[in-house]
Amino acid sequence: MSGKIFNKNEDKIALVVKDFVLHEPYGWVPDKFTEAYCLSFAVDQVGMATPSLYVNALHFPKVARGERLSFIGDGHLVYGPKNPGDFMVYSMVFMESRFDVHHISKTIDDLVKDKAREIFLKSALAANPGPEEVEELLNKLTDLVTTALHKHIDDQLIRRTGILTRDFVPPYNLLRAHTHKSALIEFNSAVIQLDQSNMLGKQVSVINL
Repeated sequence: MSGKIFNKNEDKIALVVKDFVLHEPYGWVPDKFTEAYCLSFAVDQVGMATPSLYVNALHFPKVARGERLSFIGDGHLVYGPKNPGDFMVYSMVFMESRFDVHHISKTIDDLVKDKAREIFLKSALAANPGPEEVEELLNKLTDLVTTALHKHIDDQLIRRTGILTRDFVPPYNLLRAHTHKSALIEFNSAVIQLDQSNMLGKQVSVINL
């Protein structure tokens, strides 16, 4: 941030995943390597005027259990860089697949559009709901998408949702890191000030509903 004071009304933030590690389940010995991916959705107050949904899906073709995978640069983008306005709501999930998931981006795009229509997400966001209502909508969307993926033998490892608000202290929970754990995975996330992506990883895509 180069000593610059954060302006919550103008400066951009990003929600990023810094690293993760898959644990070996108790009671059985799985394959050393597995296929996994991180799927995320986000909605911000500024984008609801369109309305827009921010999506990212990153595939990990060969992950060794017990070995921590760290992202270069700023981390894997879940949201941003962008100024969210009053708030930003996110939902992110790590999943494991027993099949090759190189097709994941197209599959997710198609699924998200279908399931967003199913819950009338466009009209719901256009009605200018508050952050709690948006979180409920994203939970519904995540439920539908992960349920559809599970039919393809994709297993959910962990799921997290949250709300970041401009008037919180610090704004948007800026510079605070969080560790998320389940029996199957552990990952670290953070909200950072970020004017521009370094373009080293997969970028967040915008779906205009």
